[in-house]
Amino acid sequence: MTTKLFKTVVPFLGAVMLVQAGEWSGEISASDVRVSVGEIPNVQWNVTYPVATVEDVIVIDDGEIIPKRCLDMEVRLLGASWGDPYQYYYVFGELHVNSDDIQLLFGTHDLINSSDVVFNSLVQPGDTIRSSAKGYFSKSFPSSPNSGNWGTLYNSWDNTPNVVLLKNGDDAPQLTAGYAMQQDVEDHLAPYMDSTTGKMTLGPRDVVYLFDFNDVDSSGYDLQDFCVLITFIDAECGGVVVADTTTTAESGKTNNGHGNNVDGIDVSNPGQGDGGPNGMDDTVTDGVILDDESKGGGAAPSKTGW
Repeated sequence: MTTKLFKTVVPFLGAVMLVQAGEWSGEISASDVRVSVGEIPNVQWNVTYPVATVEDVIVIDDGEIIPKRCLDMEVRLLGASWGDPYQYYYVFGELHVNSDDIQLLFGTHDLINSSDVVFNSLVQPGDTIRSSAKGYFSKSFPSSPNSGNWGTLYNSWDNTPNVVLLKNGDDAPQLTAGYAMQQDVEDHLAPYMDSTTGKMTLGPRDVVYLFDFNDVDSSGYDLQDFCVLITFIDAECGGVVVADTTTTAESGKTNNGHGNNVDGIDVSNPGQGDGGPNGMDDTVTDGVILDDESKGGGAAPSKTGW
């Protein structure tokens, strides 16, 4: 991308040239106006380019998420530190996509591997994404999420302090653990926050739900009882490749392969193509190129407050 931006500037070695292309801008300079054969000038450049934030692709309305475009949604669990000083208690957590209820956890923190994607789905503009969770107030094992000594079910859309939805740059929770063996919420979020500034350092397409099952005024309130990380990645929707042209590699994967296209050519990376090995062209409808896809696409327990 730098080559494309500055290729017209190269003849002007020795001068500082300013270039702007869309929202990209920058400058390039060289140490010498002229060089002899074999000499290597010192060329320097500086580029400023926009990096999309998560709010460029979703709307955050209190505890509800609404996609602005077609996105691949990946959900991971960071922790479920609910229990007493000696053991974890059961947690039940769900993600709600429109009218679908997806169970994320019915169990204890020991079952969680924060690198695992526990749910993946394509979401479309106008979809609603929400979350809810509750904790079990007993050392025993409940037979189901609907029987036994369960506490209050906290919903992200209820505007309650027991659930917070955070994005990159937001203030991270500054709460202290209730038990000596218990780690606080910062340990769950250590890879996702700046300990110096106290700000969240999530990826540009990440959000995180944090739940607490205690009363807000209790010593057990620490927003670590259930932690859900959601990442949004550009995706195809209805055959249209929806790609973010303003982000960098840290936005995640992009669809630059050819393997699942009938003509061997992906419109997000056409290469030489006006059609691939079988000579087929991708369809153009109302100025939009459609792909001919051949397939679809640790911490310790939280104080219970007893």
